Amino acid sequence: MKKKIIKVQNIYKSFSIGQRQNRVLKGIDLEIYQGEFLTIFGPSGCGKSTLLHTIMGIERPTSGSIEILGIDLWKMNADDRADIRKRSIGVVYQQQNWIKSLTVIENVALSAQLLGYNKSESLTRARKVISQLGMSKFENFFASELSSGEQQKIGLARALISNPKVLIADEPTGNLDTTSGYEVLDILRDLADKGTTVVLVTHNPDHLHYSDRVAVMKNGYIVEVLKKQKDIRTKAEEIVKNTDTGNGEDIIKNHREKPDNIETDYPKESFTQRIKIYINLIFKFFFETLSLLLLAIVKKFSPQKGEEFREKLSTFFDKIGSKDKITNKINSLDLTEIAFKNIFFKKFRTVVTILGVALGTGFVVLLLSLGYGVEKLVVDQIAQARDLNQVDVFPKVGSQLELDDNLIEKIESVSGVNKVFKIKNFPGRVNYRGSTVDVVVYGIEKGYLENAPAELIQGEYFNTNSKYAEAIVNKEYLDFLGLESDIVGDNLDLAVIKTTPEDEREPAVIPITIVGVVDDDSSPVIYLQIDAVSKYTASNYSQATVLINKGSSLDTVREQIESLGLETFSVMDTINQVQNLFTYLRYGLLVFGILAFTISFLGMINTLMVSLLERTREVGLMKIIGVKRNEIRFIFITESMLIAFLGGLLGILVGIIGGYIVSFIVYLFSVSRGVDFMMISYFPTYLMLLVVFCTTLLGFLTGLYPAKRAVEIPPLDALRYE
Repeated sequence: MKKKIIKVQNIYKSFSIGQRQNRVLKGIDLEIYQGEFLTIFGPSGCGKSTLLHTIMGIERPTSGSIEILGIDLWKMNADDRADIRKRSIGVVYQQQNWIKSLTVIENVALSAQLLGYNKSESLTRARKVISQLGMSKFENFFASELSSGEQQKIGLARALISNPKVLIADEPTGNLDTTSGYEVLDILRDLADKGTTVVLVTHNPDHLHYSDRVAVMKNGYIVEVLKKQKDIRTKAEEIVKNTDTGNGEDIIKNHREKPDNIETDYPKESFTQRIKIYINLIFKFFFETLSLLLLAIVKKFSPQKGEEFREKLSTFFDKIGSKDKITNKINSLDLTEIAFKNIFFKKFRTVVTILGVALGTGFVVLLLSLGYGVEKLVVDQIAQARDLNQVDVFPKVGSQLELDDNLIEKIESVSGVNKVFKIKNFPGRVNYRGSTVDVVVYGIEKGYLENAPAELIQGEYFNTNSKYAEAIVNKEYLDFLGLESDIVGDNLDLAVIKTTPEDEREPAVIPITIVGVVDDDSSPVIYLQIDAVSKYTASNYSQATVLINKGSSLDTVREQIESLGLETFSVMDTINQVQNLFTYLRYGLLVFGILAFTISFLGMINTLMVSLLERTREVGLMKIIGVKRNEIRFIFITESMLIAFLGGLLGILVGIIGGYIVSFIVYLFSVSRGVDFMMISYFPTYLMLLVVFCTTLLGFLTGLYPAKRAVEIPPLDALRYE
């Protein structure tokens, strides 16, 4: 006795249109056995296709049960029913649907990939089954390039690649010429003879002689099940003769009030589960996208090594121990590859969308890079003016505390202090070659200039063996005098000026010799050794410069010095002020950038929704052949993330190029003033990575809604979408 494959028991199915209840199936009972060719025959509108869809697990019956291989199909959730379809049921429709971005062989191979076979083996299996149907020459075509008959054979190949126990054919010859139609029926008969259960739905009595049994339907009932006999056509026609051939099924097909949500009754997900799924998806996206980009590069130089690398990637992602082992899902790397092909199938629209994201991102990058660039220029100039490991120390304004030797010793004893340079400053007047100039005179210790951010451009530092007091002037002093000649070695007199009327010091003139010139970007200054000016100035010091040991905390040293009642200043104070200013500036620029960014992503949402509408039938097809909820979600979200990711990368390039253009324009305006080219834009590497991540994350968020729509649409509604 043959094994029972399908058991249909007391199936009822009703549809609602407004207030009207239309019963399409009325207590159907049917048993289908292994290896038999069963035809469900009846006029259009009698409920044949509805019965078939309930058996396939894509149209829930109102009541009754359907068992496949002993499993109650409608006690399972939508994902488990999809698993049954991809493992045990092959489907051939009257009108074939395809994933348009995939070639013929890739469409066929997808059904094997869904079973867990890696791509290489899936393609091998697809190639074999396509060859058996005599269609090898079309394997690299797109399905849209084939005739109806050729598409039907490829559809049959797709149904057969998983070696299904049941093959369901719904009016498979409806769009074919007579010869092609009989070719398909011959193939189905041969499959039944080899042990595959074939269920054929037809209204054409000429096809009945292929059957082992014929279930005759009318008005939602199976009136009689006929065994194979010579006059089976005549018997079947007599049963349906002069009967009402319509009970509303065709009307309902196209005018259902709303999708039946129980057809997409997926397992419930908790908030935590969904977050884990999304985090895993984002992680896989970056890893797999970079892997596929690397794979494309390897294939370009060595196709053979590229295939080997692809195998290793597939093994890694799929975790298949051997080629014979089958997992319960498609390799996620394959899904990412399908997403790549989907978005670039409509190249123009995708490129325009990516450019829109790139322009929005590029505008943000440009504005931020200008903010960071100008800040960097200012901070670098400040940092070059004074070393970051120096602290200037002063008595507090209004304080009676004097900076004397005792206080200097206390500063030197502070932990982290390397060296303290004592400084006295006072106003002076120099008469040189008939020009009298007021200058600031600094009495400094030997070694101060060597540790200051001052470049010696002429002469040398202090030489204590000089007959006269040695002096070093800065470049600004020469510029002030309008001198370009070498001043080193010249002698001049420096008059000490009283700072207040109460100053009791006698006016003094100090003979000095210029021994060097430094460039320190300060106002006109003359530096003398502190010992040479001590008798002309007060005993206390104007200020001191403290050098901090490397590795010591600048803030800690400053706190200890300030605890002595002194004020401190570091170039970091100015840098922090500048950085705070530019932080607010960047926030302002960011607001404008985000507006542009938002507009570009609105365009992206529109593109994704249009794409979903165009591919609604593809979604239905994927559900029919066994693609599960998370796999559909993965494809649509990955497509969105890919567009955003590529737009983010291109946007960074646009922003950087824009920065060069702006810098060059500024240079053109300033070159006449002798200003060298300066890069006024700067974008840190970590921000580039952050921008790519953020744009991709926005792509993820953008893709959530289209993915949700794709998941929720029932497969039949998707297939019937016009």
